[in-house]
Formats: sequence, C-alpha cells, structure tokens
Amino acid sequence: MTLSFARSLGLVLLLSTCVLAQSGGGPGGGPGRGAGRGMGRGMRGQGGGPPADMRADMQVFHHLLEHHADIRRTVKNLDNGVETLTESDNPEIAARIQEHVAAMQKRLEEGRGLRFWDPLFRALFQQSTEIVMQVEKTDKGVKVVETSRNTRVVPLIQAHARVVSGFVERGFDEAHESHDVPDTRLAADQPAKGTLPKSEAKSGSGPADHHEHTAHPAAAAKTGTPTDTPRPKLAFPLIRNYGGVVVRPTAAEQPRRGAKVVLDVTTPSEADQLNKGLERAARLINLYGAAGLQADDVQIAVVVHGDATRTILNQAAYHGRFDVETNPNLALIAALREAGVEVFVCGQALGNKGFSEDEVAEGVTIAVSALTLLLNRQADGYTAIPVH
Repeated sequence: MTLSFARSLGLVLLLSTCVLAQSGGGPGGGPGRGAGRGMGRGMRGQGGGPPADMRADMQVFHHLLEHHADIRRTVKNLDNGVETLTESDNPEIAARIQEHVAAMQKRLEEGRGLRFWDPLFRALFQQSTEIVMQVEKTDKGVKVVETSRNTRVVPLIQAHARVVSGFVERGFDEAHESHDVPDTRLAADQPAKGTLPKSEAKSGSGPADHHEHTAHPAAAAKTGTPTDTPRPKLAFPLIRNYGGVVVRPTAAEQPRRGAKVVLDVTTPSEADQLNKGLERAARLINLYGAAGLQADDVQIAVVVHGDATRTILNQAAYHGRFDVETNPNLALIAALREAGVEVFVCGQALGNKGFSEDEVAEGVTIAVSALTLLLNRQADGYTAIPVH
C-alpha cells in the first residue's frame, strides 16, 4: 500500500466516522443507554429531561454525596445477599438516608433504575424480579437485607453494596466512576443458601437449597468471585475532583512532554451525570501530574458533537431543556479550561440538534464543524482519539 493511498483511505474513514457521529435526532436524542426489563420506563421521550420523581431521587442522592462524611455504613455479606446498616448522627442526613432507600426500594420493585450509564447498576436492575429488599428504619438511618434465590444475582447484590460503601467513603469521587459487572457465569444455577419468606419470594416455589455459592478468599481469586479487596486510591494532582488516576511511577509508557491530542467526544451522558469524554481529558491531565509533569506539557483539544452536543449548554439552557438543577459538566469544563484544555463544539451539530449559539456555555468555542477541526488539528500534528 502506497503512502498516498493510505492517507486517502484514512481520510475517507475519518469523514465517514464523523458524519455518522453527527447524525441523529434533536436535543437529548439517540438510543437510550438502558437495556432489558424496565430500563426505559418512566423516562421522557426525545429532547426531554427526567420525570419529577427521578429528579427528586437524584437531588436526594446528590445531597447525600455532598454530606458523605456524616454517614457511616457497615456491610455483612450473607450466603444469599447482604445485610447493611447505614446511619448518621445528623437527623437531617438520617432522614435523607431513609428517603433515598425507600425510593430505591420502590424503583427496584417497579424495575425502574438509575445510573443507566453504569454497567453494574444497569445489570442489577435488569435482575430486579430476582431480588428481595427488606428495609427496617432505625433511629439514625436504615438497616437493609437484600437477597436473591438466584446465585448468579447474589454477586451483583454484593458488588452493589461495595459500591454504595464507596459512595459513603468518597462521595462524588466514587459517583463519577463506572463499575464493572462481576463474573457470575461460574455461579451454580441453583437457589442460594437460606430461605426467603414465602410472602416475599418473587420466583421459585420451594425452599432454598443449602448449597454454598461463595468461596474462601484465597479461592475467590482463582474463580473470579468478587472479594472485599479495596480499590486503589485515586489521585487528583492537577485537576481536583475530576479524572482521578492510580499513580504507577514504575509502570511502562509514562507520559511524555510535547504530545498533542484532540479528543473526539460524541457519546452523551444522563442529564445529571458528567460526560465521560470530558472527564477523560481531566484524567489525561492528571496522568501527567502523577508523572511529575505539568498541564502545559501536553496540548489537549476536545471537540464535542453528535448526541454529546447538549453537554456544553449553559446553565439556563440546560435547566430549561432537561429539567435538572444544574449542568454537571460546567464545573468540569471550567477546570479543563483553567488547565489549558481547548473545548470546542461542532457548529453543524449545534444547529442540527436545535441549539442556538447563545445557549453555549462560557469557555466553549464554536468550531465551524468537527470534521474541519479534526482535519486541521491532525495536519498540525495532533493525534485524534475517539472517546466514549
């Protein structure tokens, strides 16, 4: 293959990718992230925001994240699920804990999930009919027993409990992360140990068989069964609160000075969630900081288009169109701009999605198109990377 032919082929592929990325419906359009039972129920149609009950649930959740230091939590793994105790000495926070858990119990019973972009939460709510959740209010919070007869679902319940403990420990730093689904393929297709009350059993007709489904921690590493090994602590050396990284000073392929990259962001996020493409830029900056370098040791441009276009709307436009209190991406955009990152929105996608120029947030530059920006920057020595 000649060099000229390779360049021509690369240009055709780039143009095809960008054109496909910009196609789609109006603001907030595109296929939903949820899948399976109940994942689309209760959500508004194209161009709308979440319904009132979801907005209320999200506000309570965010309030708890803001006050996570006032919350304490213990988790006890059971053979068929978990037993958790979540409390606070602050009466207001305790009431919010009870309110949040009651709302989540109702969502579980109705199969209407939250955090559709998070693989673990999506998988858990897909199995909602297999889960029994018993809630008992305490003077300072709630005690919850969450169980399942299906041994393939038990690892999901236990993984979810660990993530919620992460919310309590790390607040928004944990909430910004997505979480992998544990491998449940090795779990036996048989009832978990322990019998659920007949009045609350959602599936099956007989008492649960007394077979172990959990392994000793030493065996868990071999079988893929989740353990309680703590996740690595994340560092935020250059951009605080966004794009945390694991510091690995002896690992190969450390960041180098002088790199130039344009991140091509087309994937949307839920209206109340950070865009993962924008957060990837913060993570790259923090990787440089973790290696002892500065933000200006790398040149980063971000171009937002396609279904992600709504990410860059200003506060008033975002609130009016999607019925959420704030655009969670605005603080992140400001932090990126402070670190020297250029943030662009495609002018063609802006028009195609029905947004006006005066709805664009401060600090975001309107490019004539994502196509021309990507071509121009690559001609200037930038590497184009699609991020999802």
